[in-house]
Amino acid sequence: MKRPACTTSRLPCRRSGKCYALETAGYTRSKVCFSDNWFRVGRWRDYIGDEPEPPQKPTPAHAAKTADWIKSRHPLCRILSVGQVRMALDLELVSRSEVRAAGFSEGLRYV
Repeated sequence: MKRPACTTSRLPCRRSGKCYALETAGYTRSKVCFSDNWFRVGRWRDYIGDEPEPPQKPTPAHAAKTADWIKSRHPLCRILSVGQVRMALDLELVSRSEVRAAGFSEGLRYV
């Protein structure tokens, strides 16, 4: 049997199910709002504000800070992602030799 599509718009089905379980934990059968009614009435919408914000995309200002860390061989270089290092390289803020000198391999991973 095919499962129905989630109707909770931005809130993923799995997360909305957990929200329902938390809200109804400890209720007796006479006090609980059953899941079909809980979703139909839209009580899941109360939990949308709890949803974490998506991570921000790196900006050129962020790439400049990344380049400063690479040039100064800052200890926090170890937490830079491949994408951050690649963005600094693509914007020509650092050279490949500076990246290697800061401790990154050819694959732009910190070693």
